[in-house]
Order: sequence, then C-alpha cells, then structure tokens
Amino acid sequence: MYRSFMRGAALCLALICPLLVSSCSSPVSNGMPDGLTSLNCPECVHFDVTIGFYKPAHTGALAEALQQLPGLTSEAREGAAESRIISPLNSGAIPAFFRKHGTFDLISRAEAMTTTGEHLPVSLRDPSGDFDAVFTPRASSGNTSGLVSYDVRAEPASGPYEPAVKAHNTGRVVLNSGASLLIIQKANHGYVVWLVRADYPR
Repeated sequence: MYRSFMRGAALCLALICPLLVSSCSSPVSNGMPDGLTSLNCPECVHFDVTIGFYKPAHTGALAEALQQLPGLTSEAREGAAESRIISPLNSGAIPAFFRKHGTFDLISRAEAMTTTGEHLPVSLRDPSGDFDAVFTPRASSGNTSGLVSYDVRAEPASGPYEPAVKAHNTGRVVLNSGASLLIIQKANHGYVVWLVRADYPR
C-alpha cells in the first residue's frame, strides 16, 4: 500500500525548488506532500537533501577544511574518496563550517520520504546548473542504520568562455539514522557539495 503510493509521490516530488519540495498535485508542508507524514508512513525513510556551491578561500583550502571537518573518520580525512560520512551530531553544522574556509552558497534544499527498495529521484534545473540524483534505501538494521545507494550527477553553470564540467558519483554507504552523506564534486572555480541526511523510522 505505502510502496505503490510512495513510488508515485516520490516521482511527483522529485523537482527541488529552493527550500521547498514541489508537489505535482497538492500543496506541501515542511517539504512533504499534503497528508503524507512520518506518522502515517511509519516504515518510511526520511531524506533531507542540501545542494550547495563551495568556493575555497585559497588553493588548498578544501584540503584544510576536510582535515578539520567534524564527524569524519581519520581515513575519510586522509583519503581521496569523493564521498564521506558525517555523524548525526555534526550534520547540521557543515554549511557553516565550509564558510569558515571560503564561501558556501545554498543552491537548494528539500525533504522527502520513501520506503526501503524504492528510488527517490531528485532533479533541479535553474541558472545554477543541472542537478540530478537518485537515492535508494536498501536493507536496514532496525531503526538505527541502513544501506543507501546513490547516483548523483551535476552540471553547474559555466561562463561563456569556460568548458562545461560534468560530475557523476555512484556508490553505496551505510548510514546511521541522522547521519549524512557528504559528496564533493569538482566544478569551475569551486565545488558542488551534496549533503544527504537519512532518518530511519522509529
């Protein structure tokens, strides 16, 4: 019942507008379609997706930021991986932290829910560029953690004499409830930053 409903709802709500998820058929409240809440979909996984653009203050500022970024394991700080896990305690502080090492401009933020095994598509077309993603919660360990597959693409806007830059990341990560997936994609003059938080049903 919820599975078939959520498949349609997720597709309708895929278009991200700044600070809002748009519904194709009904008004929204707090980023969710009218009538759809965690109370009437107790098995849903709630996603909070933030897209931003980070411009380092100077050469090497990104590396410095990652060395000091809270909530990362030492392996994540030292590695070259483009995705990292942020602990629940530090997820909300990431945009402000990037601003300490350069500028961080919010492109969009949205919230939506889906059930295990169902794709949650996200798509944005605006002057900032084209951004597309699909997040799929897989098997979960109760209400504490779960496996999430992701497919993230970005083509930020470029100047008239600049080459177009396209970035694409795919993978699977285990996220504790409330933790966030941080994805950083190289662009002209900076980086596209995705911060994807997952909260599991309690």
